[in-house]
Order: sequence, then structure tokens, then C-alpha cells
Amino acid sequence: MGAASCRAAVFANKLIDKEKPVKADYVGLDVPNRYVFGYGMDAAGCWRNLGEIYALGGK
Repeated sequence: MGAASCRAAVFANKLIDKEKPVKADYVGLDVPNRYVFGYGMDAAGCWRNLGEIYALGGK
């Protein structure tokens, strides 16, 4: 027996300039092509508990 279908969901979809091997069916939000953290995502083991999403650096 196998699955009749499979759907992919992502919380943060990073906007990059190359094609991704898998397209998410459901996207929470699009984020810039920068290192993002907070709201459950950490930066070197830190800042996972922040209530907002932050991005490091910029051009």
C-alpha cells in the first residue's frame, strides 16, 4: 500500500534565484534570501524562542 498523494507545506519559503527541486503546496510566508531566525528557527542554537522572525544582514 502506498499514499494516494503527498503534499508539502513550509512555514518560511526563502526567495532564491534558482529553481527548487520540490515546490511547496502550502506556504506560510515568503522570506528574503537572507539568514532568518526566531519563532522556532534558531541561529547557532540561539534565539529560537523569539516571538518574531528576524533576518541577518542585507545588501
